[in-house]
Amino acid sequence: MRTTTPTGPLTVVAGENLKPVEDATNELVILLVVGIPLLLLVVSGTTWLVTGRALRPVEEIRAQVASISEHDLHRRVPEPEARDEVSNLASTMNEMLSRLEEAYAARDAICLGRVARAANADRGPARSTRSRPRASRSGQLARDRA
Repeated sequence: MRTTTPTGPLTVVAGENLKPVEDATNELVILLVVGIPLLLLVVSGTTWLVTGRALRPVEEIRAQVASISEHDLHRRVPEPEARDEVSNLASTMNEMLSRLEEAYAARDAICLGRVARAANADRGPARSTRSRPRASRSGQLARDRA
């Protein structure tokens, strides 16, 4: 830079060594190249653990429901103490199991009623009309299986 002073023109040259700036920039690049992947690894691992822990009750409900067959519809899933979405899910699953249990009981009652009516029908007067003797052309008695 040129300037004029009372003693005459003067040129001022200012400069500084950029080596410390370059060193700091290189260190920052190394930290970012190593640090960002490590940070992503830590965040993803923490997310996986927290999510797994939060969804554990849902998995327990799923496993319990999967193990219930038509022969043990009286079983229910445990309902968590907390009143949240998982508790609502467990309550809904238990209500559904109750409806299924009632539907199967009604179906079984209907089937038993049909079997009983069919058994009684075989003992009634209709049975005697199904099998009565008749004469065949040859003059022998034969059974009519109408």
